[in-house]
Amino acid sequence: MNLPSAPDEQLPEGPPSALLTAARAAVPVWLTMCVRGVAEAQGLETVSLEESTSTMVERTAAETLSRLGALLGTDVDEQRANPLDILRDAIGGPAASPRSVSPMMSSTSPRRPGPTSTSRSPNPD
Repeated sequence: MNLPSAPDEQLPEGPPSALLTAARAAVPVWLTMCVRGVAEAQGLETVSLEESTSTMVERTAAETLSRLGALLGTDVDEQRANPLDILRDAIGGPAASPRSVSPMMSSTSPRRPGPTSTSRSPNPD
């Protein structure tokens, strides 16, 4: 995966640079694991999702790392978010998408029933 590298020379030496370096290594792996976990929980075959997952992860990781680099290059007193906010935002799309990109699923696929607000446990009395 070829992710754009933000210009590290714009970041102060130390924690901001180290965090961005670690994020470059971790974010694509983390996003892939999240998508696979959601797909498996939905009963989808992850092998059939490899190409779409790879594309989605590459796009989301590039956007996330770009936002993270911009944030880390901003003075702490001027930051309007924190690194964790950016990472939380990153997972919204990929984790919600496996069912929509799976060729196995359609609107006619059976859905598992979920709990309803009217269901109650029987009273043992």
